[in-house]
Amino acid sequence: GAASYSMFSGDISSLRQTLDALKPDLKAPTDSITSSLAALEAAAASANQLSTGFVDELAALRSDMGELSKVVREVATGVDKGAASYSMFSGDISSLRQTLDALKPDL
Repeated sequence: GAASYSMFSGDISSLRQTLDALKPDLKAPTDSITSSLAALEAAAASANQLSTGFVDELAALRSDMGELSKVVREVATGVDKGAASYSMFSGDISSLRQTLDALKPDL
């Protein structure tokens, strides 16, 4: 058992030395990955903020379009009422003309 332990102990010691030598090489990519992940998280947060802003703007636009639609309906109603009034007065004006034309010879 002691011989096996000694053999593994040497292997473990050599493995430790190898890993210690690799630590700086392993740390650089880890820092790079951490930095990339932080940048990705920031980009995702920014995209989320833009998306929220877009949704808010879309809701405001939808509200404005609703108001515009309401105004258009009111204008259309006013135009219809104006057309009806014009039609009524047009008949009155026409009959007034006929009356005046009939009176012309007397005048």
